[in-house]
Amino acid sequence: MNKNTYWFGLLAGLLGMITGGILFWLIGLLLTAITGLDPFFQPWQMYWLSLIIPIVLIRHFFMRRKFERTGRGVLTMVFVLVLGYFIYVRIKAGTI
Repeated sequence: MNKNTYWFGLLAGLLGMITGGILFWLIGLLLTAITGLDPFFQPWQMYWLSLIIPIVLIRHFFMRRKFERTGRGVLTMVFVLVLGYFIYVRIKAGTI
């Protein structure tokens, strides 16, 4: 794909995170089936592991493809997702 748009970067970042979450969830299920132990990944660990794919996408779009706008879109999405996580934790703790 040769789309160098900010919106495509936002979409790629969001889909990358969803894909990463599903991938690590399936890995957790596989490890549970093989070993018979409880799930290895806690929900907060799954969230942070699912950010690996968008971070790799940032490097791909900035360094390899030279798609600045798309890279900025992915970077913005990662920033929003991390910020949203910290807001969620603060709300859950009752400090907001």
